[in-house]
Amino acid sequence: MTKNSMAKLSLSPNYLRVLKELGERIHFARKRRGMTLSDLAARMMSSSRTVQRLEKGDPGISLGVLMAALMSLGLERDIEKLAAVETDAIAVAHDRRRLLGRKRRRALTPEEAFFDEAG
Repeated sequence: MTKNSMAKLSLSPNYLRVLKELGERIHFARKRRGMTLSDLAARMMSSSRTVQRLEKGDPGISLGVLMAALMSLGLERDIEKLAAVETDAIAVAHDRRRLLGRKRRRALTPEEAFFDEAG
């Protein structure tokens, strides 16, 4: 089995949809700039086929390819918002519980419980 198919099998349909939507946003950004697939591929120093896979939301595309596309489209600052410390709600809740102490602990959400056990 190729890396592509393993990545697709490991992601839920919801996350595959999110990747597809990301690819569509990159596609629209390219089109709005009047760029062809070949134009973007040349700026990324990649192939048109790779750009097509990115725009389809292929989970086998590397982070380097995504970053090259964002840079080529002038959207590189957007990546800084992903997993930002300031917006990590689970970590903020964990820090709050730790700072307040264990006695005043409230019931955990399923996500907090998962990360509480893991960490």
